[in-house]
Amino acid sequence: VMSADENRNEQVEEELKDTAEAAPEEETATEDSAEAAPESEVEALKAQAQEFQEQMLRSQAEMQNVRRRAEIDVEKAHKFALEKFVKELLPVADSLEKAVESTEGHESAGELV
Repeated sequence: VMSADENRNEQVEEELKDTAEAAPEEETATEDSAEAAPESEVEALKAQAQEFQEQMLRSQAEMQNVRRRAEIDVEKAHKFALEKFVKELLPVADSLEKAVESTEGHESAGELV
């Protein structure tokens, strides 16, 4: 099962592949129509807009990846901190259990501290 981030990343990669394949054709068309200045300028602006959109999509995908990695890192930090705390607490719990066991026979004699 894919997460939303993975689906988005795949969409971005497909769009980038599609635009990479279309880019050489646009460049050839722009060079052929060099004498028609307004048309070539429009094509150049369209290409620039497409490039900016690709950069935006890449940036969005990268931000999603960074966010996801940060969430995973925080989860791991919490998990390992909890594990460390529990490992440090086990000897204390064992000592308390032993102390309780050792005092069970002495309750009636009034020897409890």
